Amino acid sequence: MVLLLTQADLRPLAELSSELDGAFAAIQEAFLEHQRGEAKLYAGTELPLTGEQRSLRVLPSASPANGAGVRFNPLVGRLDNPDSFVNLLFDGANGQLLALIAGDDLNVVRTATPAGLAARYLAPEGARTMGMLGSGRQARGQVIAVKHALPRLERVRVFSPTPAHRAAFAEEMTRRLGVPVEAVDEPRRAVEGADVVGVTSNAREPVLQAEWVRAGALILSMSAGQLPPEVVLRSRVIVSSMPEVVEVRREPYRSLIADGRWGADRVAATMAEVIEGGTPGRTSQSETVLYEMPGMSIWDTAIMRWAYRWALANELGSTFHLSSP
Repeated sequence: MVLLLTQADLRPLAELSSELDGAFAAIQEAFLEHQRGEAKLYAGTELPLTGEQRSLRVLPSASPANGAGVRFNPLVGRLDNPDSFVNLLFDGANGQLLALIAGDDLNVVRTATPAGLAARYLAPEGARTMGMLGSGRQARGQVIAVKHALPRLERVRVFSPTPAHRAAFAEEMTRRLGVPVEAVDEPRRAVEGADVVGVTSNAREPVLQAEWVRAGALILSMSAGQLPPEVVLRSRVIVSSMPEVVEVRREPYRSLIADGRWGADRVAATMAEVIEGGTPGRTSQSETVLYEMPGMSIWDTAIMRWAYRWALANELGSTFHLSSP
């Protein structure tokens, strides 16, 4: 039987901070499986489409702990269209389809949890404040994950270009986190003095300046092109995936590599190496650490399996057969 999990089935899971320990454990194990060469992730395939959405991304991965998973989502068009994020989870032993899973909320959890895990390993000791650039779904997920990782976090400041959006974010997150979340009217006010800086903007250009970042801060970078080169040059760089940074060369790394100011030897470690304990996340409390976190498809399969197990334990979802009895 295949388990069908809709967004309605999974929304309680996405909103339960108490369940995040399981998500953290799933992502951590995925990193370690990949480091040991056990997990397999593959470059995404983009299938051309007509109309507003120009392509459909297909992201497969597999691991001993989680089986095989494939994520489907459109690129370029509206990402909030219903039934656009679809996940398939397969049994790792026999390839049988286990679940058809809505990816709407899980995609946020899948992206936010690695940021929270990074905060657990890389944030400066005694981190109390967070600055967030961006106020969309990914920003919401990231703030929740970082607060889970850093329970002594006392304050968050958020900036996004639309006043109504950042005000709504501040109101909602203050209620959910139980700590003050302040909407500020310029990005510098969000970043200056913050122990952790989250960058989840939709911008295609840098959204902060290096001099705003306090020495010793942790910067969480999710998308290409949003950091100025000076931030990279002044930071200890930890990456989730070397190929995405060094080979794909997303900005600002592409420009830095091209002009000889930066190279693969400047990457201090992967996140897996930090988790294993072989390489320190930071060498001092005054060292600024940049976690560059391009997505890894093994995160999808790990979060699918986490959600699948939770749904089975709570008897949620509905079952069906694709094949005739």
